[in-house]
Amino acid sequence: MLRAPGWQPMVPVDQESEAAEDELPLDFATTVLPFRRGAVLAPQFTVVRRRHPFHLVDAEQRVLGS
Repeated sequence: MLRAPGWQPMVPVDQESEAAEDELPLDFATTVLPFRRGAVLAPQFTVVRRRHPFHLVDAEQRVLGS
């Protein structure tokens, strides 16, 4: 449990690594080191993004943007 209200570790939005999927990138491992308390990090869940295209239309149903 993180007991520092209003504080979050600075983690890049797009974290890309050339390491294998089962290896934690060194820069990220260093960032979370104080929170692991020596525990082994393992996947806990999978994030799946679903995108649904939509159009912004005006009162006459003309497309203004998408």
